[in-house]
Amino acid sequence: MWVKGKSRLSKTQNSKQPIWALVVSGFVVTLLWASSAALISFFWKEDRGIIGDQFGAINALFTGLAFAGLIYTILLQREELQSQREELALTREEIKGQKQELENQNKTLRLQRFDNTFFNLLSTFNEVVNKSIFEDAWIELKRSYDIRKKQGWGEEESINDSHERVYRLYEGELGHYYRILYRILVFVDDSPNIDADKLSYVKMLRSLLSNQELKMLFYNCVYTEKGENLLALVLKYGLLDNLPYKDILHISHLKKCDLKAFGNMINSEDFQTNYNA
Repeated sequence: MWVKGKSRLSKTQNSKQPIWALVVSGFVVTLLWASSAALISFFWKEDRGIIGDQFGAINALFTGLAFAGLIYTILLQREELQSQREELALTREEIKGQKQELENQNKTLRLQRFDNTFFNLLSTFNEVVNKSIFEDAWIELKRSYDIRKKQGWGEEESINDSHERVYRLYEGELGHYYRILYRILVFVDDSPNIDADKLSYVKMLRSLLSNQELKMLFYNCVYTEKGENLLALVLKYGLLDNLPYKDILHISHLKKCDLKAFGNMINSEDFQTNYNA
């Protein structure tokens, strides 16, 4: 703003200089004209008629001065237009700066609204989760799977039938849990305001998941059609990072899931060994 004010002051001072020059020039021309008339009257009293004819040159002089004044006026107008253009450019820059500042404020407000909604969803998610349900569901899944294996069932049949049975047994709690989890992930994924930080928010969500929740989530996503939409987001954000993979029903089940689902855990040599076993 100081630079802008200084620029305006400089322009005002410069615009005053041509005005003073015009005043002084007019004064000098008037003085010369008056002086020439006095001198002619004093020195050439008898030949005034002849001398009067010489005033044609003076008329030409004034005509030239009038034309010069016209040019001068045009130049002044041109300078004024230039000043107006510069003022308009400064005004545009100022408006642009205000627009950017307003956009930054709106971005901050949108982020604050997102944070409020996200953490409210996390709070709701944490409140509705019954940790004991996942303990019971996992025990029942493992027991059912072991029974079918002993009965000679195939690997795929054993896990599919066992998981379907457990899901029907705890459908009210598990279905509600997976729907809320999915909605939170969709909320983060669809938000245009946190593109660079989406993974950070998902990590906050992931930190709330117990070992039993991660194991049940793994089988829900990999072995059922109901978990396909959820699986897409699990893969995108590596939600199964920290899965206790050595505690799943069989280590060979890991290969049923794309490596992307396991996040940074894939950098572990032990994990790679078990995944490729």
